[in-house]
Formats: sequence, C-alpha cells, structure tokens
Amino acid sequence: MDTSDLVILTLISTFVFFFAQRIERKRFWLGIVFLILPGGFLIYRWAIYKDQLGTAILAGVIGLVLNIIYFVVYGRTHPPASSDEITVVGSDD
Repeated sequence: MDTSDLVILTLISTFVFFFAQRIERKRFWLGIVFLILPGGFLIYRWAIYKDQLGTAILAGVIGLVLNIIYFVVYGRTHPPASSDEITVVGSDD
C-alpha cells in the first residue's frame, strides 16, 4: 500500500463526502449525478489503473469517518442554507 496514494484518495473522498453532505435537500439528486457519481468513478478508475482497490476502499472509509466526525462536531448545528434563504445585496440604481 502506497501512503501517498492513500492520502490523495482520502482527500478526494473526504471532499466528495463533504460536498455531498452540504447539498441542500431540493438539489440532492443533482448533486449525486454531478458530484458523487463522477467522483466515485474517478476514484475507482484510478484504483483500477494503479491496482490498489484495497487502498481506495480504505481511503473511502477514512473519508467517511472524517465526515461523520465533522457532522457530529459542527454540521448538525450549522445545516446548509437553502437557496430560498440566500439574499443578494447589490446596488440597484
């Protein structure tokens, strides 16, 4: 197992899980199609190319654990804002 590949795959999977966690509920399927599926496919293809499927699975588990820790510590008290709640302040002349 190559440590540098584990670190890179862990970072990629952590970011994919993090952004998936922060998707608002109305856009969940859009996030799955454009974020989770391509990210998972790229991680899978990289693991097949480097013949390190076990490393990729371990990196995915580590990324999932890190996101669960983030959710327990910070994410529950700060849910993602809905697009209906966001106001844009600008100069209307």
